[in-house]
Amino acid sequence: MGAGRLRPAGGRADPERRRVRRRARPQEGLPGRPGPSPRSARWWRCAPRRSRCCGSGRRWPGRTPRVISVTAHCVLRTFFGGPLGWLRKTAALDPEEEAALRLPPPSPAAGPVALDAADESLLAALRRDGRATLAELEAATGQSAAAIGRRLERLRTAGVLYFAVEYDREPLGQGVEAMCWLTCAPYALAEAGQAVAGHGEVRFAAAVTGRANLAVLVLCRTTGDLYTYLSERLGGLTGVQSVETTLALRRVKALTYAP
Repeated sequence: MGAGRLRPAGGRADPERRRVRRRARPQEGLPGRPGPSPRSARWWRCAPRRSRCCGSGRRWPGRTPRVISVTAHCVLRTFFGGPLGWLRKTAALDPEEEAALRLPPPSPAAGPVALDAADESLLAALRRDGRATLAELEAATGQSAAAIGRRLERLRTAGVLYFAVEYDREPLGQGVEAMCWLTCAPYALAEAGQAVAGHGEVRFAAAVTGRANLAVLVLCRTTGDLYTYLSERLGGLTGVQSVETTLALRRVKALTYAP
């Protein structure tokens, strides 16, 4: 599973999507599904006024004109993050409401999951549109609604398929997004990672390779709140030697999974 973020040196980028939606898509790296391992996070820098080219196509940035450089970091261990991630920390629903909406947990198979041609056809249709209705999936795959329902439940139970939520953070009052690169003493890395995973502001946290060894994605209401988080919460962690912070000016494209 890979994560990519665009670091433009200037200019405008494509507007981010504004609709809240739930998408189903195959999860890479699970038994029965090919996926890159280990996971990686890629950052690339574009020439000024030319950042649009990286967010609008599907080409690898190394072959995209006007890309100046690419920096890749291996994700060694994830401390916090996932299909719902930061939404779990909002406390928007009470426990009873969460229980009513929660699907039964998957029970991954002991070995690789065997996918037949009908499974592949169904996954391909969901990859194109994770919000497709049963009628649309029938037309795309030639299978009956009952068969599609059984296959979806089997794939979800096996862990091959899961539901992810895409949401617009501004209506939730989180207008400032920042990536923090922490350099921690080796003895303190695990403790610092576990500590930031419990912070309400943290949307993603992982141990990574590179000059910094802990990557933390933060959501705050204002830049003043971000300052307080950096100076008091991160600054108070044992073993943290330095913090480099990068503000996200505009999200060009959310993380997606391609075949």
